Amino acid sequence: MNRSMRFLRAALLLPVLAQLGGCFFVDWFTLPSKPKPVTAAQVPKHWNMAGRIGVIHGDEGWHGNLNWVQKDVSFNASIAGPFGSKAAEFIGSGDVLQLRAPTGEMVDGEKLATWQEKNFGGPMPIKALPYWIHGLASPDIKGAIVKGKDGSVDEIAQGGWVIRYSRWTEFNKQYMPAKIDLSKAGVKMKLILDDYKVLN
Repeated sequence: MNRSMRFLRAALLLPVLAQLGGCFFVDWFTLPSKPKPVTAAQVPKHWNMAGRIGVIHGDEGWHGNLNWVQKDVSFNASIAGPFGSKAAEFIGSGDVLQLRAPTGEMVDGEKLATWQEKNFGGPMPIKALPYWIHGLASPDIKGAIVKGKDGSVDEIAQGGWVIRYSRWTEFNKQYMPAKIDLSKAGVKMKLILDDYKVLN
């Protein structure tokens, strides 16, 4: 290719590159077999969020209040509203997950899987949610991040879930997503954060 042809090709590409420069970009990432942990500066070890959750599964839907308390690797996530006067509580520590049903019964194993299928269309992404709530990708699931022109995270795709951030705000000097939309294979979930604070 002679010099004049190279110049012409570059001139034709300039408008296209200018258009792309104003668009979002996709950051694809592949994590190593032993991914580096997310630092405490990004996700505090101890925190509490209060907000609302809504789920649409097929032709059915429900919504309720969500309160999540995280203490290191242990958490308690209670959902009140759609299940009666008492809340259902997810209780987790490491890889162990249990549910305290509104009746007070402790549920795990196959019963827990059936309960989640009925109310959430499948297993809740409990281990990834603490990261997604903070606007971060889980460190142990491959996926992709879509960022806006200002560099903020607009979307995360992991584990079959698509997580979209439509609003960010500041809670107690912590910049956090205020509205999160999650979707996966016929399930739509919405999280709205009303309050967030780091615990001692």
